[in-house]
Amino acid sequence: MEEGEYLAGERKIAEFDVDAMKIVWAGSHHAFQVSDRISRLVASDPRAFIPAIKGQATDEQQKKWLPLAYNMQIIGCYAQTELGHGSNVQGLETTATFDPETDEFVINSPTLTSSKVTRGGKVVHSKAPRQLIYGTMVAVRKNIVSGASTALSRAICIATRYSAIRRQFGSQNGGCETQVARFLMKMVFQLGSGKQPVGTTAYMGQVEHLMQCCCSVQSAEDWLKPNVILEAFEARSVRMSVACSQNLCKFQNPEEGFAELSADLVEAAVAHCQLIIVSKFVEKLQQNIPGKGVKKQLEILCNIYALSLLHNHQGDFLSTSTITSEQGSLVNDQLRSLYSQARPNAVGLVDAFNYTDHFLGSVLGCYDGNVYPRLYEAAWKDPLNESVVPDGYHEYIRPLLKQQFHNARL
Repeated sequence: MEEGEYLAGERKIAEFDVDAMKIVWAGSHHAFQVSDRISRLVASDPRAFIPAIKGQATDEQQKKWLPLAYNMQIIGCYAQTELGHGSNVQGLETTATFDPETDEFVINSPTLTSSKVTRGGKVVHSKAPRQLIYGTMVAVRKNIVSGASTALSRAICIATRYSAIRRQFGSQNGGCETQVARFLMKMVFQLGSGKQPVGTTAYMGQVEHLMQCCCSVQSAEDWLKPNVILEAFEARSVRMSVACSQNLCKFQNPEEGFAELSADLVEAAVAHCQLIIVSKFVEKLQQNIPGKGVKKQLEILCNIYALSLLHNHQGDFLSTSTITSEQGSLVNDQLRSLYSQARPNAVGLVDAFNYTDHFLGSVLGCYDGNVYPRLYEAAWKDPLNESVVPDGYHEYIRPLLKQQFHNARL
């Protein structure tokens, strides 16, 4: 098989418009265009650089610098992090002194710990025009979740592509080998777990209903109804929160109660966060999403995400009487059906992330699926293989191999 054809068959069976899905993953057509240029040209950091211009610059500065940044005609970075300081803005040691004569800021790194550890070294009497100085850290924090999503999507992209290539365990009847992906897809639910707080508790207004309601699921197909899924997650979250509140009331000292119930409180917080993520996913799917088959695939992914969380945390739903054990079994039945629907589109879905091989930095997750020749080539490029005998062998390893060991005697 020629290079570049290894995943062609997987891509042909995709049941949706991959190019349209790329825009959905990016968030908007404009965001896709920007990220596409960035991934193809340079690994800069637009999540800090461009927002700094948008949030801190004057209208005149934005007019000048934003077009250049969007078109990758200028490359910027956020160079705050110092060797001795992470996010402690008050502890930064780098100095910026304004020089009125030259209308510039003079930047210095007076100590070792003020050295920039990720974007450069120490700064010694470096001058920068006043209009190039921006202070930021306001918008960057909210992008942490987005950054985590990008890292997770890269891992999924690599794992999915390689799983479509890697074959394991030959069948007993001599037929085609079973692909690892068939097993891997059943484990995907373990990857999604949000633990960052989300700023909304609107569903708490239905506390009376949610404390008394019963799940209406009677068949596996019922778990595909968005309102059924949302009510189950809302009831679980409310009941866990109420239980924590009731238990806290038993302690005269609130601090002691929080310490004693810390595990329960964390579980209640996780339940809340998972509810918010599921609800936002469902909310997004109520909108018009263009592209052939795109919305259908997103609905499948939404159901897989929600039901895998429910299956993985079934103990919470059962202990709070949100669902019955029979309804919990139906969740697993529906998940198996959803996995089989998602499997033909797995490679196309990760293609829609639009990551270049350079950005992924993975031989196993390369776009063309030509894994093993690439792996072999990469091994030969390793510095250890530049010579027949690696450096240090004669000096350190060979003497150890040649020395005589004597058995200890008691």
